[in-house]
Amino acid sequence: MEYKNLQQFENIIIDDFGLEIYPIYNIPPVIKPSIVYGKDRESLTSFILRLTHAHCLTIGKFTGQLLTPNLSEKYSKNPYRFPPPRINGCNKLSIITVDTIQRLSNLSDDLSLLTFKFFDSVVSNKNLTKNYRAWCPSCLQEMKISGKTIYEKLIWSINNYEVCVTHNALLSISCNFCGMMQEILPDNGQNGHCQYCNSWLGSEKVTDLENDSKTIREEICYKSRQVETILNYFYNKPVKKDKLLSSLKKISEEYEFQMKELCLHILGIPYTTFNNYCKSGGKFSLDNILEISWRLKIDILNLMENNNIEYRINKNGFVPRKKRYNHQKDSKRVEQYLKNVILSPEYIPVVTLENTLHITLTTLRKRFPKEYKKIQAKNNAIRKKYGKKLVEKAAYEANHVEIERYLKEVLKSKDLIPINHISSKLGVSSTFLKKKFPQLVLNIMNKNTEIMKLRPKGYSFSKSYKKFGQKQLNEVKERLLFILCSITDEPKYIKEILEGLGKSQRFVNCFPEIFESINEANILALNRKRQKVFQEQCEIVKKTVCFLNDQGVYPGLKQIEKYTNFKMKKELNDYRSTLFNELGIQKKDFGH
Repeated sequence: MEYKNLQQFENIIIDDFGLEIYPIYNIPPVIKPSIVYGKDRESLTSFILRLTHAHCLTIGKFTGQLLTPNLSEKYSKNPYRFPPPRINGCNKLSIITVDTIQRLSNLSDDLSLLTFKFFDSVVSNKNLTKNYRAWCPSCLQEMKISGKTIYEKLIWSINNYEVCVTHNALLSISCNFCGMMQEILPDNGQNGHCQYCNSWLGSEKVTDLENDSKTIREEICYKSRQVETILNYFYNKPVKKDKLLSSLKKISEEYEFQMKELCLHILGIPYTTFNNYCKSGGKFSLDNILEISWRLKIDILNLMENNNIEYRINKNGFVPRKKRYNHQKDSKRVEQYLKNVILSPEYIPVVTLENTLHITLTTLRKRFPKEYKKIQAKNNAIRKKYGKKLVEKAAYEANHVEIERYLKEVLKSKDLIPINHISSKLGVSSTFLKKKFPQLVLNIMNKNTEIMKLRPKGYSFSKSYKKFGQKQLNEVKERLLFILCSITDEPKYIKEILEGLGKSQRFVNCFPEIFESINEANILALNRKRQKVFQEQCEIVKKTVCFLNDQGVYPGLKQIEKYTNFKMKKELNDYRSTLFNELGIQKKDFGH
């Protein structure tokens, strides 16, 4: 039985039973620690659906007659008619809804646990939750068989939660019978049932992950486990923003000058976003935090609690850190080292200072011009006094162990490395190497000759030296195949892929079929993305047209655009015209 208004509802209950009641049934939500873990708590939309069903009302009447009149003046119209998808998150409507239901039902339970309010100060509400309902069929089936309250879990609404860890199955997003996706707050909806055909959404058969590639399967399972971890750990416990901020700052300090490359090629996060968050302390998206956790192999709980981040970064070493010169930190150290070089009687080439001090020659000349000139003058004086041969002899006496070690490494290597490249790297002449290390140089030359015999005619030293190794090609091929499999809704362009690999355009010639497949996958991804956006926009246009029509307002283009966040393009306008024909809407019926 449906009640026309709140007063009638109250009078009937009091007349029949003589009980003291509250405007809304005080049905307990599924949030108590004795019943569930943090990952199993109920969502706000699920609780509203259960309340609505208990009152024998539709969502429109329950929210319009019971909730909306008790909201602030800002909500003169029913805001639940077209509820924002983030109502389970931590936006203003979710907070006001929780306070209103709490007040009208006089519940002792904290209904804010039905939302992600505990994330509000740390995680951005943008893209936190899905735009549609999602559920685990096995979980619903278990609730039904055990006779427990059938509800939808809050964790199912998180965008990055795609797999039920308990059943190792993908979450469902559409009805198995009619194939329709479910709205966040359907007008005639009920937990565990399709809003269109009223079919049961639970099932013992689940969608497994075998069809996905191993890497994608590992990633979505990892992220889903991490989401469960933080919901269990932070159950009724505040998340401290300063700890997460400290963790991210330590990551930034550790990778230092490679942070831009890390963000662009590995994390997929704009460097400005990461940098601004570390500086100003804004809100980071959960998607970005999970991506950092997955790519750097740092458990998200350690990341959010700042547990030994330095050790974990060094242990993983995902991107090798290169030391670079920092004038504020290293100027005194470098200046003292240069003074010692000036006082030393040995011939020390300026080029060797570049690797020793981790500073470029340009920076060295610019920051320490006096010391640089003095070192050059000293070296010129030694060269004039002893000659080039004696200088090389001095270099040999100082570094003969390192030179010999390097030559042995070249000999063990399977690559073809010419003697002139070796001499350039060591800073000595080829003749000098042949005199001081005759046997090693001879063995290297014989090795190069054997390698050359296996090469086709016309193959030169320079070409073979720049040729990609087979191991390198295999690694690149594996990376490209992973990228190809990961293209679903977002395209991965060739230019970005090559930048991410940090390699030459010649890889396109090495793997033409893979790159052609990537182009085809990009086209399909763009088409899917456009189609998905168009379908979502059509659904919004349909709801807006129905809403304006019910209000007696002609749903013209400008009126529709006031209620949407997109422009009415030709395709949408054509859909609007078709909708008008289906609903029998004519402009003349609305007057002027």
